[in-house]
Amino acid sequence: MFHQFHRTDPVRRSFDASLGASLAPAPMERVLDDLHRASADLAHAEAAEIIARHRLGQLDEMIAGCEDDAAMVDAETAQALMGAAEGLREERDSLVATLPLELGFHADRRDAASAQIQAAQRKLRTMMQMPEHFGCLAEDRELLAQAREAVRLDARMLADSARQEARARVSDGLAAMPLTPHPQGDLLSSVAGAARRLVDEARDRSC
Repeated sequence: MFHQFHRTDPVRRSFDASLGASLAPAPMERVLDDLHRASADLAHAEAAEIIARHRLGQLDEMIAGCEDDAAMVDAETAQALMGAAEGLREERDSLVATLPLELGFHADRRDAASAQIQAAQRKLRTMMQMPEHFGCLAEDRELLAQAREAVRLDARMLADSARQEARARVSDGLAAMPLTPHPQGDLLSSVAGAARRLVDEARDRSC
């Protein structure tokens, strides 16, 4: 009985429609959300490439450490260290073999994210030329400010921010430092934060 009333009562239908319209995000908000998602994808691709290359450097350091230590200990311990170094070399060889495929995957993700960012920015520029046509009122100053910042930052600048953050965070000495808010705006801060979180997750998995 309730379902029949819900379908046929015109007042209820009108109320539901108006409620849905009031809760639905404005077109400019949706485009900004798309832009933030694409920026996060770009940050992940950049950080993942830094992490992959860093793994190779870590293995080189571990191999060299085993060999250096083996020169300063007794024969039995030296043999164990050289065995560990050999196992690390095998792991390194496997990584070198798969690294081009992994880097290609991250490059494809980066290209796709960059294209999505550019498409979202084109939409935002159109919306900013006639905001009232897209349901953005003059009172929505914060939304318009976000849009202005978003079209000012191109994909290259966002990628640079993610890369710089990832490079800084792969160092254990900087791992515990708080993320400094980016003076250029929230979008660059969110991109740097996405890169940092991916590095932290990779570090947690390796522990």
